[in-house]
Amino acid sequence: MKPQILAALLLLVTAFSASAAAERDIAVANKALGRGMNFGNALEAPKEGDWGVKIEPEFFAKIKQAGFDHVRVPIKWPSHAAKEAPYTIDPEFFQRIDQLLEQAQQNQLAFVLDMHH
Repeated sequence: MKPQILAALLLLVTAFSASAAAERDIAVANKALGRGMNFGNALEAPKEGDWGVKIEPEFFAKIKQAGFDHVRVPIKWPSHAAKEAPYTIDPEFFQRIDQLLEQAQQNQLAFVLDMHH
């Protein structure tokens, strides 16, 4: 067999092995998250609450009590960034994210931060 063909075959086998391993890792991670609740439309809006969803502190305890294991928070970062370079994210918005992370942690909930849009 020519060295180039052998190298291509080895590369192909390695790629498939890596892909299969990554899929297993993702499946394991997904299973570890357990059941989740989604906070869509809260932090994707230009301002939290504009689209009818505002994340309240008591939600986290209720979600945990209902048997969920994690919360997913999709965020549309451009809604919270300066319109001109260097497109800085509003520091108050980062504080809000920190609040939500702390509330999830206090209620033993994993947190999926979805960098949406």
